[in-house]
Amino acid sequence: MIERKLAGTELLNCVPNDLLREMVQQALQATHATGAAIALEQQGELVCRAVAGDSASEIGARINTGSNFAAVCASSGTMQLCGNTELDSRVDAAVFRELGVSALMAVPLLHGDQLLGLIEVFSRRPYAFGMRDLQALQDLAEKFTANLQLSAESANANTGDESPGVCAAPDPLEEERNQGHFVSIRKFGLYTLAVIARVLIGFKWAWKQLDPMTNPAKGQVTLISTVPAVPTGLSFFEAVEGTLLHRVDPTYPMDALRLRTQGQVGLQVRISKDGSVYGAKAIRGEPILSQAALEAVQQWRFSPYRVNDEPFDVTAQITFKFSLVK
Repeated sequence: MIERKLAGTELLNCVPNDLLREMVQQALQATHATGAAIALEQQGELVCRAVAGDSASEIGARINTGSNFAAVCASSGTMQLCGNTELDSRVDAAVFRELGVSALMAVPLLHGDQLLGLIEVFSRRPYAFGMRDLQALQDLAEKFTANLQLSAESANANTGDESPGVCAAPDPLEEERNQGHFVSIRKFGLYTLAVIARVLIGFKWAWKQLDPMTNPAKGQVTLISTVPAVPTGLSFFEAVEGTLLHRVDPTYPMDALRLRTQGQVGLQVRISKDGSVYGAKAIRGEPILSQAALEAVQQWRFSPYRVNDEPFDVTAQITFKFSLVK
């Protein structure tokens, strides 16, 4: 048998639904987005084929590529990042406001120079994504194309059809129905497990003792300080301090309230040139409180710190106080 390299359209006919579901879930997790979607080319249009989380798209929906954010990504074949949908002229602010989307990214799926589709991720928070998230999404796009080629070659090797490279195109609407059936079964199973767990806890471990009504502790979290450390060789007075643009306060963990756990938490973080926070780690404090603080700070966004109008990475220490309220 003579093997040949499949064209982009033939690759799309061979897309397994499991691969789409896996990739869109990975996109959601890799970028900490609240929603994600994959749209593939179909007869000159981009059609949504897989979603995860609170996506702004639905399976089977046509993606408008006339004159919007997706169009820029599709026509240019380049990654696109929108930090704030209220301020970006490439998006319809009113539409995304209604959808509850404040930031989004899109990365093209390419086979050579041919556009196969897009991966998009969404967030309810403005400036939720940075360059690291964009790179993670680009890596997933490249992985998608590589896996797609392998799936197509495997399908050709296992078929006796005289026309290699032609696979049955999956039906997006059928996939949506199957997903809905699967979700219904999963929800029923989780509900059943929750009921069983509550009964077991109630009888064996005294359910009432875990009831917040019998343990009415309340807590508050206060930001004590954010102290940047300017790199060696630079005077702090030469630097233009970044401004905190987006702040998320830690949520006092319920388990910490039940255990009456309180105290200060110290974190060490890196603020990148684009103002996003990375490399956050706890340097002191109770682990249960430190984890809550880390989850909040990783969502912060600064205007970049600058020296001579050039942005630079900076290390900072952030301190919170978790205290019980009587």
